[in-house]
Amino acid sequence: MDGITQSKQDVETVEFVKPGPLQQLPLPRELAHLEGEGLVELERGLVRRLDSCLLPAVVILFLMNILDRNNIANAKIAGLPDTLGISNTQYNTCLMIFYVGYIITQIPSNLIITKVRPSLYIGFVTAAWGIVSMCQAFTRNFTGLLVCRLVLGLVEGPFLPGVFFLMSCWYKRSELPPRIALLYGANMLASAFGGLIAAGIVARMEGKLGRPAWEWLFIIEGSMTIAIALLVIPFIPDYPGTKRWWLQDDHQILADWRLQNENAGLVDDDPQSLVWGLKQAFLDPKLYMFVILQMALITAQSFNNFFPSIVGTLGYDDTITLLLTAPPYAFAFICSLIISFHAARKQERGYHIAIPLAFALLGNLLVRIISSGFLSQGHQRLTASV
Repeated sequence: MDGITQSKQDVETVEFVKPGPLQQLPLPRELAHLEGEGLVELERGLVRRLDSCLLPAVVILFLMNILDRNNIANAKIAGLPDTLGISNTQYNTCLMIFYVGYIITQIPSNLIITKVRPSLYIGFVTAAWGIVSMCQAFTRNFTGLLVCRLVLGLVEGPFLPGVFFLMSCWYKRSELPPRIALLYGANMLASAFGGLIAAGIVARMEGKLGRPAWEWLFIIEGSMTIAIALLVIPFIPDYPGTKRWWLQDDHQILADWRLQNENAGLVDDDPQSLVWGLKQAFLDPKLYMFVILQMALITAQSFNNFFPSIVGTLGYDDTITLLLTAPPYAFAFICSLIISFHAARKQERGYHIAIPLAFALLGNLLVRIISSGFLSQGHQRLTASV
């Protein structure tokens, strides 16, 4: 009995033992002359350069990613269904098939990106989806559009997981949250700019060279993506230790050291297998809570694919309708940054997730029951902001 009691005490003691501080790796020989403020200033310079080159590059590419993904909604307003003779059900099928391809390539792609140069890989997939986006302009029936949307999902899928992986190779864990928030902000910016660009194309390109405006929409935005992909490749680094023109040698050495130093002393003492860990994850009820929450959120956001059509019910012409789609997303961009940075500052996540979702519910209810044009725009801003 004494042995059992002693074992129980040992277990209880172990449960409340706090991990000690992480080990500090010695500085590389090339940086050994730096002490205190000198090392801090070098790190600040590194982060500033990453924020000036890597971060803007991936934000712009993600903006184009969302723009080329969702421009079919603007093309619908510009007459795509009438030209191709597709029904609403077929249009919805084209929207759905994109995500089939999108899901298929995400995990395999992140296995590939570790074996190649990320800068070239990300540039390649960006140019590839730009080409596929352009190809949508040359479809002549439902089947052609369906195939294009599937392939578009296949080539867009690798981008976001690859960017997350690349950013984790350069930024420390404490530096990532605000930058991920800024990256996701490009989602709303793309939707806002998409409406403005589409309005200009619809107003000026209808019938040019015998093509309807919706074809020019795909051609112009796809061409923009290809050009931007080629332009930003020099600003995307590969891995710490690989030369980039905008990084000094000391910055590259420091980038490699500080990420290794962040994980110094972390030892995986878990004797169980990977299968055991996977089983534990699937037995965790919090996993399913977040899965349901994410599925509900993505389902609610599906209105993006119909937003121009919804705004079109206000009775304005196509150009004004597309212009009116921009303000809600601009408002959403501002709200997303405020909420994300406030959550990071307060180190709190639950309320920062729940409260915006409550406003989203309110916005959806108000849009459903109120038909006034002015009020509907306000409620659309409220809904889009989350």
